[in-house]
Amino acid sequence: MYKCAFLGCGGRARGHARAYEHVKRGQLAAICDFNEERLHAFGGEFSIDARYTDIHEMLDKERPDLLHIVTAPTLRDSGEPIRHPLMRVASDHHVPAAIVEKPIAIQGEDWRQLMELS
Repeated sequence: MYKCAFLGCGGRARGHARAYEHVKRGQLAAICDFNEERLHAFGGEFSIDARYTDIHEMLDKERPDLLHIVTAPTLRDSGEPIRHPLMRVASDHHVPAAIVEKPIAIQGEDWRQLMELS
């Protein structure tokens, strides 16, 4: 059984979570969102107890086999481009696989960083 985690608990994440009704070898085990209200609503809806507001803490404690990155391409609160590429965060925490809902690069520099990571 693969241990799966989500970063982002908005509308798109619900579609990813509902897919687990059909996934036989994966279990949705942990979720993370910076917005606690959204985090707890999602956790309650999908019966997920392991809830985090810090991605590093979640990845350190849960050590998922798969990370769904279901976030907007910009940070929700600031509207600024993500300067800590989430794929690097997943890699630094040795997450073997990731599914990305949104574009993983929104500027040329972001793409270059991703290419260096690969």
